[in-house]
Amino acid sequence: MGAASAAVRSELAPWAGSLVMGTGIVAVALALAGFETLFRAFLGIAAAAWLAAAAVLGAALVRRRALPGIRAARALTAVAGTCVLGSGLELVGWSGLALALWIAGAALWCGLGAGAAVARPWPRGGLAFLPAVATQSVAVLGAELASPLDQDWMVVVSLALLGLGLGLYVAALARFDLSELRSGGGETWIAGGALAISALACAEIVQAIDAQGVMTGAADGLSGLDLALWIASAAWLPVLIGAELRRPRPRYDPSRWATVFPVGMYAASSFATGAAIGAAGITDFARVWVWVAVATWCLAALGLVRRAIAAAIVAGD
Repeated sequence: MGAASAAVRSELAPWAGSLVMGTGIVAVALALAGFETLFRAFLGIAAAAWLAAAAVLGAALVRRRALPGIRAARALTAVAGTCVLGSGLELVGWSGLALALWIAGAALWCGLGAGAAVARPWPRGGLAFLPAVATQSVAVLGAELASPLDQDWMVVVSLALLGLGLGLYVAALARFDLSELRSGGGETWIAGGALAISALACAEIVQAIDAQGVMTGAADGLSGLDLALWIASAAWLPVLIGAELRRPRPRYDPSRWATVFPVGMYAASSFATGAAIGAAGITDFARVWVWVAVATWCLAALGLVRRAIAAAIVAGD
């Protein structure tokens, strides 16, 4: 069984952050939809996955082992996974712990982001958008914590990160290879998910501005930007869904956890955007799409369990 567990961990390791991200954002979407029990169940799974990944990282640091891929863009899933988990904990009311995760996420963003920036070659597929996702995840949690902690400066920092994240998205889009829609893996969905999390960050900043009464003159402009970002993210949906239908990939692959996060993010960002700008139609979309996110998570989880069982059987022979 130890060999089987090692095989599964080895396969999932590059996408461990995506598992936390995907599970955590589905939990957040369920909370916004009002499904408290399901929210807490998914949040518990996300927390367990984060703790397991942190334990692996801690063990590697203690033993002074090199961490493969630490300078790759994929490593930035650790930033987003940490901040998304913090968003879930903030919804529970654990603002202190969420603040600790925000600090940890910001520190990881500084370290891993610098490594990804100098690593060559830069990715040209969906992974190219991970710097934008990581940046916006820090912005989202900062904006969410500004009101509970009564810290106006966190709104300003989140707004600056929103602008930086949008710049990183444009840079990634310029490098994005459209052939990835035909040949790429599950990470292709990040192209749309990066805009969806940008819309979420903008919505959270708008709500933080209303709550804190800071930078009120920017609220109207940010509301318009939020709607524009949501529309732009939604425009990716028919493209991404069409690519899936044109080239079905029914077999499980660990990169599918990079699909779960954008799908879940569409639900979460739609709830937040609908509330921030008072658009009932966007909220109605979110109430339907949240179940698409849950179904996507279940399919990925089923694939992971089946892969684990197969690995256990092989290891036992």
